[in-house]
Amino acid sequence: MNTTQRSVAAMLCLAAFTPYAAAGLIGTLDIATDTGYSGSWEIDGTSLPGDAWYWSHQVAEPGFSAAITMMGEPAAPSLGTSAQIVNGSNEAIEMSIDFTMPIELLGGLVEWSGSQAVTLNGTDVSLSSILDNAVWSADLGGETFLTLLEAPFELSVDGSGSNAASDSASGTLSLVGADTLSVHYLFSIDAGASAVFNGGVGFIPAPSTLAVLCLAFGHRRRRD
Repeated sequence: MNTTQRSVAAMLCLAAFTPYAAAGLIGTLDIATDTGYSGSWEIDGTSLPGDAWYWSHQVAEPGFSAAITMMGEPAAPSLGTSAQIVNGSNEAIEMSIDFTMPIELLGGLVEWSGSQAVTLNGTDVSLSSILDNAVWSADLGGETFLTLLEAPFELSVDGSGSNAASDSASGTLSLVGADTLSVHYLFSIDAGASAVFNGGVGFIPAPSTLAVLCLAFGHRRRRD
């Protein structure tokens, strides 16, 4: 387990064992598949220590299940992401997952850093990008600034077992006028496969970003 996976796991454990406080910060979740399923939810966030917020939602359909957990800080801003997907159908499924949280309006140039890891489980299965789209991306105010696990991407398991891949990147951008931070998953997953995504994105030098996400990356993209 890499640094980002450990930090996200720690965040989710904190959220699971911290008593729920006042809800109120709304996050928007959209899930759709090429089999015709489409769902959209406005989820009340739960406040946690350190100005963090927590959102969680589960979907269980005859052909698939999805468990989505997000933890973010609007003022930092930062967003830790976790998604567990199971394709219980007899065919490959193309799936999109989009989550948006509100952030406080900030100005000026800031440095950002993000990472995403995916573990695939099953027997002779694969998870792949769709057309020329990255498997995971993030945007500010609707403008994409980060793409990870870029196309053409394919993660495969030969025989029975699991396989993993990760990607990270960093850069600089202006936060002027942005009031939302969003993450997007877009992938095809084989029948009988399950996948777990963990990662996140944060802005530097806000100390709370480093505390929540522990995203201490250099300025050069690296790919495992």
